[in-house]
Amino acid sequence: MSEVAPKFSILLPTRNRSFVVETAIQSVMNQSYVNWELIIVDNDVDDRTYQVVRKYIGGKVKYIRTGQMAMHANWQTGLNQATGEYITVLQDKAQYAPYALEVIEKHIRQHMDIRLFVWGFIFNEAQFSRYPEENIRTYRFTSGEVLQLFLNEEHSVINPVLPKMIFSCCHRSILVRCNQLNQDLFQPISPDYTSMYAQLSYFNELVCIETPLVHFNDEFSSGRMIRYKTEDSAVVRDFKELTLNGSIEGLYEGTSVNSDTQFNSILGDFYRIKSVFGGHLNQLEGNRMNVYREAVKQIFEMNALGVNTEVERKQIDEELAKQPKFVNQIVRDYEASLLVKHHAVQYEMASELVISILKFYLDSGKRVALWGAGATAKYFLSQLNSASVKVCYIVDSNADKYGSAICGVTIGAPELLNEEPVDLIFVSMASRWHEEVVAQIKSICEKVSILSPLNIEEFLGRYRLAHER
Repeated sequence: MSEVAPKFSILLPTRNRSFVVETAIQSVMNQSYVNWELIIVDNDVDDRTYQVVRKYIGGKVKYIRTGQMAMHANWQTGLNQATGEYITVLQDKAQYAPYALEVIEKHIRQHMDIRLFVWGFIFNEAQFSRYPEENIRTYRFTSGEVLQLFLNEEHSVINPVLPKMIFSCCHRSILVRCNQLNQDLFQPISPDYTSMYAQLSYFNELVCIETPLVHFNDEFSSGRMIRYKTEDSAVVRDFKELTLNGSIEGLYEGTSVNSDTQFNSILGDFYRIKSVFGGHLNQLEGNRMNVYREAVKQIFEMNALGVNTEVERKQIDEELAKQPKFVNQIVRDYEASLLVKHHAVQYEMASELVISILKFYLDSGKRVALWGAGATAKYFLSQLNSASVKVCYIVDSNADKYGSAICGVTIGAPELLNEEPVDLIFVSMASRWHEEVVAQIKSICEKVSILSPLNIEEFLGRYRLAHER
């Protein structure tokens, strides 16, 4: 009598992460739902992973030794041994909630017409609840809807609905389609995305299970290391050597936009998979606007981490120079919105310190002015009533406000900074205009001290140096 196939085939591809892979394995062994098989695909350069996992091998746990394979090839090797009805991937840096498979299997039974399921995830220090939620919400999306979201919306926002196998599973009937086309499910460059495109080309709908069932430690993310140019890491070296044949430039081929950014790379994968799998992919095209937006977002994030982005900035500027003015305006407005979001928390936390600095200056008899006659100025002025000396004036570039006042402080033109010099000017403008305003102030009066909630650390550093001399 032939054995009954397991409900789930869980592929666990791993390379040189013997120090974390056991946690992933144990999260499978501890599942409340037991009809599964685990396929460990060991791509290590040595036997360290084998020494960790060998005690688990046997029964429902298969072990395949590969070595020196590209990521997609390693994943595909595991898939070739899968016998389960549903296929999923558990990364070596991840672990399941103990009830994960039980929840997924329950929803498979509740949606018998669906063959593709996606579930939630958490990162790093976040914890699973002890028990599964009682009333888990689910949502249906057509493949076309998911593809439209992927191509047109902010990637980090719509990521939870993308069936990338690392937090999704699909019915093994996708393998029949792959065989018909003589294509692997997992292909370069990014196998999580290439398999997603293949699935969306074939299946009509998916169900999104809105609860976290897998936990990731993104400290070991190869994609993140490449984005942030951690060139000396073994992960990046392996990726370049095994997947890209030694050249990082191959990562961004396949699109019409010259931009060395992650979204452009996975969009290149989309076009490659579309050309062979067709299906639902055929009616869709990439959105250059989204490539531009994702590029400036990645540049912004890299800058925040101190990564040199001269190449990426030059590329996107050259690309935008080929576009009409309205496209440039859309992208620049988006970039400005990133700045506002990034500084929102910093601005709020800094407010109390700013008020203390302004009071110190005023109580010391220093002359202080504000730039910007809006709600922010009104708030800070309302907090300075107890100061022994009042703010001298407010300057603003809007002539319609000249002669009026906020909290009894007169509003005038920027030229007042020359006519009635002050010791300190506080920029009470929205953060998106901060750099432009600072540049304008410096063009009017070079010696004045400039303070805003966005430059407190720099301001205090200069103040400390001045008083140490």
